[in-house]
Amino acid sequence: MQLSIVNESTRISPHERGFLYGDGFFTTVRVANHKLVFWDDHKARIQMSAQQLLFKDIDLSLVESSLKSLPKNAIVKIVFSRGVGERGYAIPQNSETGCWIFISPCRLDITAEPITLSVGFCQTPISVNTKLCGVKHLNRLDQVLARSEILAKGFDDGLLSDNFGSIICATQANIFIREDNVVSTPKLSSSGVAGVMRKNIMRWLAEEGIDVQETELSKAQCTTADEVFLTNCVKGIMAVSMLDEHTVKQMDCASRMHRRFFNLLNGSL
Repeated sequence: MQLSIVNESTRISPHERGFLYGDGFFTTVRVANHKLVFWDDHKARIQMSAQQLLFKDIDLSLVESSLKSLPKNAIVKIVFSRGVGERGYAIPQNSETGCWIFISPCRLDITAEPITLSVGFCQTPISVNTKLCGVKHLNRLDQVLARSEILAKGFDDGLLSDNFGSIICATQANIFIREDNVVSTPKLSSSGVAGVMRKNIMRWLAEEGIDVQETELSKAQCTTADEVFLTNCVKGIMAVSMLDEHTVKQMDCASRMHRRFFNLLNGSL
């Protein structure tokens, strides 16, 4: 595996399969107090993604050794690509994985309370493919089109559904809703990304005795839910205050979960 810390002098071959075909995957990690937050979970998803996409030479020890000295706060994006290969879609027999690490300043301060968002429903559907389900692969065209659509409508984010009408995720986050005392999140059996923050929110909810389930979510459920919130590893938990034309007044669960994330970043969890 070839690894590069990306800077202004970094060059990429035009024959790189990640560039040509989106043949690869990535993960984005928040850095707090010089440490990679949820790193074990990110490693587990890297290994899962490599297995699903038939990558054979991922060297996580090389990645870790390259990330020993980190800023106090930063965002680290780690991209894996199949490398340079012969022309054609077939996986080259002798390709060498490329690993590209982007280290960027973190300009988002996490406060003790979650930010609130106005969210709409996207007309752009999310692709369904059981072979790619859960993987944060390099083809993000669904999200590119959906995010452009939703920002043009004046919303902060948008919810994507599959061709069967089930809500899967937001353009850059996983989604949870609360109905009475039950929290639900879409099951990711045929579409969507297995978010690291999503995984930890489910664990935290269970630790606090809150019933959490993976299920199919409809638009109607989301608009009538007591509470709706989005999650990702950079922003933490984002409470939805407006969904389409519906006001969402409660954010109790979002606040509790976000406080745990805030405490984690500040070293008290």
